Amino acid sequence: MSVNSNLDNQIKFKGKATEYFGIWITNILFTILTLGIYSAWAKVRTKKYFYSNTFIHDESFDYHASPIVILKSRALVFFGYLIFIGSQYIWELFPAILLFLFILLLPFIIVNAIKFNLVNTSYRSIRMNFKGVYNKESNKVYLLYPFLAVITLGLLRPYIAKKSNEYYLNNLRFGTSLFTPKLKTKDFIGIYLAALALILLLLGLGFIAYYWLLNALGTISPDIMSFVPFIIIIIAYVPLAFIAALTRNYIFNNTILDKVKFSSNMTGPSLIFLYITNLIMIIASFGLLIPYIKIRNARYYASRSFVGDKEQLDQFLQATQKKVNALGDSASDILDVDFDAIG
Repeated sequence: MSVNSNLDNQIKFKGKATEYFGIWITNILFTILTLGIYSAWAKVRTKKYFYSNTFIHDESFDYHASPIVILKSRALVFFGYLIFIGSQYIWELFPAILLFLFILLLPFIIVNAIKFNLVNTSYRSIRMNFKGVYNKESNKVYLLYPFLAVITLGLLRPYIAKKSNEYYLNNLRFGTSLFTPKLKTKDFIGIYLAALALILLLLGLGFIAYYWLLNALGTISPDIMSFVPFIIIIIAYVPLAFIAALTRNYIFNNTILDKVKFSSNMTGPSLIFLYITNLIMIIASFGLLIPYIKIRNARYYASRSFVGDKEQLDQFLQATQKKVNALGDSASDILDVDFDAIG
């Protein structure tokens, strides 16, 4: 039986909107009252709630980050921002130089942000890790490739998507165990070509609808035109959701951890429906339904995700735990700074 067809292998999210609303509103109030200082504790509380309510075979994840580390990191970011603002009074070109240096350091920041969050994530007391470092490869993935995507008007997006995901997965660790991706550029090209065809179809339907209204009404009133920005946002969601769903399925279905297989059965229409209804609920509730939307999203993504059968996973975890115990703390090389400081 395939992983997709076995609900026992489905990842489950058991969080409740009513529970999370209390955490969410408390986080906001305390963050305001402390002038942002509590935001570090708010981040940890939020992550711990979502992790502890995400289950694989009745065992949940955990999050271990220290709020003090996050607070120090945010203070560092704030101090850096003040230097950037004040530098214009020293020399008018100074801000441009600092911005250029910041861009050059982006791969270092991104790699360490990934490392920080993964090292502080565990399942069955086994920590995850990220072995990527600030080097030529990380500079290509997080600096060169985004630049190439822009100057080629997106033509290299399939190749960049393949290389970026491959880099991340090849450096991802669960304890001491490696993830093995089997990704091909031609498959990403197929995903993006399908999305392009969808965009062209939507644009064609949009022009047809516009000229039909113009012929039927003679003129299109400002009241109808006021909905155009909202319609454009919805249309933009469609190909983005389509790409996200197909890419996620492809990566999950073509990556293994030792002998443990993964699977995803997300669909474009279901993700589009999720995106659009979330947007409508946020606007209609003036943001008060954000906690419900976050719980809804977590439940949706979990319900579309599957991991190998319990017996196979248990055997793998026992072997992994022995390796971790033998080698010591595999997370000891982490830089004790949360570079995801504004997250």
